[in-house]
Parts: sequence; structure tokens; C-alpha cells
Amino acid sequence: MSRIMKRRTLRWSLVAVGLVAVALLALTFSNFATGSNSAPTSSRLAAPNYGALFLETTTSVQDSGLMDNVIVPDFAARTGVTLTYIGVGSGKALADAAAGNCDAIIVHSPRDEQTYQRSGVISLRMPFAYNYFVIVGPKKDPAGIHKATTTSGAMRRIYAYGQAHPSKVVWVSRNDGSGTNSKEKALWKAAGITIDPASPPSWYAETGTGMAATLTYTNQKAAYTLSDTATWLKVKPTMDAIMQLFSNRRDLKNQYSIDLLNQAVNNNVNSALAEELAAWLTSSAGQKAIANYKINGQQVFFPNSYAISVQWLPPLTPPTAAAH
Repeated sequence: MSRIMKRRTLRWSLVAVGLVAVALLALTFSNFATGSNSAPTSSRLAAPNYGALFLETTTSVQDSGLMDNVIVPDFAARTGVTLTYIGVGSGKALADAAAGNCDAIIVHSPRDEQTYQRSGVISLRMPFAYNYFVIVGPKKDPAGIHKATTTSGAMRRIYAYGQAHPSKVVWVSRNDGSGTNSKEKALWKAAGITIDPASPPSWYAETGTGMAATLTYTNQKAAYTLSDTATWLKVKPTMDAIMQLFSNRRDLKNQYSIDLLNQAVNNNVNSALAEELAAWLTSSAGQKAIANYKINGQQVFFPNSYAISVQWLPPLTPPTAAAH
């Protein structure tokens, strides 16, 4: 290398060091100006903990027992690492993923997941199992939804019954930003019905809680609600006033996915162990274990990791025309 090139290289090295120093000084001053004498609280500045994996999962995967009976023990046996998790609604899990508060998420809200995937928060969405949403309601089915031939027809029957009985609790909504709550909104919309969240009908109750608690309240009121199959099967033996009335329609399919998070967005994410968990969930061994899990002798989840090959991909960007 010539002396001139060496001097230029040295000059740019000094400039780079200077820019880093300025950035560090700016960060220090910012902390001082806000009265903070502690380390920055942004999760993006933390390093991943490769000795642990923290997962946020939708409450139905937790309440069904799949986490404690299948996923957690198998992961510990294969890696020697304890998988810790909390059960939250899909909306909360996605928000926490964006904030870097977990290493991976298991959710069932495909449209919302794809939005986060487009934003770069989710690096890969990997479907691994599905079941169906069910509409449960009073055993006498006063709205007659068992006579409906479509899900939209069932929702319209519930709406009509509610409008005719404004003093009763006819429908119970989770209203918690969960995947089930998102599905409920989509079903009302598909039926041509608008439920104003700011001023819902008197017969439309909201719990703001998880599925098991919502089903308990629905049973107390002998009302209708939308539930995932797994939680319904788990609590069904304790429900004396309600029963499953409508399910197994294509528009009630309930897809579960494990979403891997972008370490470039939040560099504290333990992507290595998250990928190992995802690899098992979508492997033949993992798919078999999921298929074999049953509640009261009934299969709860139906493995479908083959769906990964047809999941959302970003559109191709047309090549920029070369300048002439």
C-alpha cells in the first residue's frame, strides 16, 4: 500500500473513531439531561441470554396444557435449557415482540402477524398446527344458530336475538386484543354487522380477560361466545349451561404459528434457541407429538407445518431501470 493510501486509510479511521466518540457523548448527555444515572433501559442495547429462552404464547396453547405437557419438557430434554413462558393474548404478544421483551411468540392472528412481518419485527412466521374456533351457547339455543348453514348466518341469528332481548346478556366478547377477539370482529364484519366498540349494544358484554375466564362468565349468563377448541375442551366438563353449537367451517379455521423475531431489530433476542424450538415444532417428531396430544381422548391440534411453504412472502421489487 502506498504512503498516500495509508494516510487516507488512517484519516478515515480517525474520522470513524471521532464519530463513535461523538455518538457516545451524545448518549451520555441525553441520560444526564433526563436525570438518569443508570444504564439505558432500551432492550435493544442488551445482549441475548443464551442460557435461557423466554416465550410468549397465546392463552389457548397454555390453557390446553400443550405447553406444560409437550413443548416445555421436550425442549428441556433436548437442550438442557428451561423454557419459561407466559400466556397472553396475541395482540399483547405481538406488541411485546416489537419491544424486544421476549425471544419468540406463539400466536394465532395471521393478519396481524403478517403486518409485523412486513415491518421487520418478525423475521419468519412458521405455521405448525391448527384447529377450529367454535361458537358455544345456551343448550336450548334460543337464537337457533344450529340451523344456520354458514357462520355469517349464525352470527346474524345471534344479532337478531340480541336486538330482540336487549335486557339479556346474549353475546360475550373477550375484547382483549387476542387472536380470538380479532376473529370475532372479522366474523361480525363478514356477516355485515357493525359492533361499535365505543358503544356496543346492551346485550353485548365484554370481559377483557382470557378464554377460560370468558367461558366461565358465558356459562354463568347462559350466553353465546366464540372460543378456540383447545380451551373449550379443557373447561367443557365444568360448563353446565352452554354447549358447542357451531364449528368445523373453513372460515373458523384457527391457525397457530411460532414467529421468530428479528435480532437486527432487537439484538437482545435469543434467536439461536428460538430457532431450535421452531425447528422441533415443525419437524416430524414435533408434529407427531402435537398430533398425539389429546384432551379427554380428543385430538386438540392438527399439525400442518407444510403450510410454511405457502406463507406470506414480500412482493418482488421490480428492478430499477438503468440510467442511459
